[in-house]
Amino acid sequence: MVRGLKDIEVLKSYLFLTWSEWGTLWCDGFEEMCAALHEDFRGTGMGCHQADLIQLLDHVLWQLDRQFGYLKRGYSGIDEISLRRMVHQYQELREVLLEINIKTIARMSSYPTNALSYADSGGRAQDLAQHLCVRFLSHVHNFV
Repeated sequence: MVRGLKDIEVLKSYLFLTWSEWGTLWCDGFEEMCAALHEDFRGTGMGCHQADLIQLLDHVLWQLDRQFGYLKRGYSGIDEISLRRMVHQYQELREVLLEINIKTIARMSSYPTNALSYADSGGRAQDLAQHLCVRFLSHVHNFV
């Protein structure tokens, strides 16, 4: 239903609300999220959205990594099977986003320099490169 609104900001906000270290994703919802990433967050102008979602997934995965530590000490409120499933789901979403982001960057870098500009509807020159946002990931995760 959210995708049906055809508003990328609303969809991104929905994913921000849904992706959390507090619970697993439903199978149907997970499949729909993967489809949304492939279909709605690809292409020129989506780099910043991709980077924001990757950063969110890094945070969720970092929190889940901490849960493994709590689980080992007997403090976690979640069982190991559920925790491993959550890690797998969020890692898969992250991999999908990284793949889309890499393809976007590769497509943009294959354009000749003058192809990175276009005229908008008012005839004003626009620079496509300003719409491409790539952030470096600062966390490396090691999940058991």
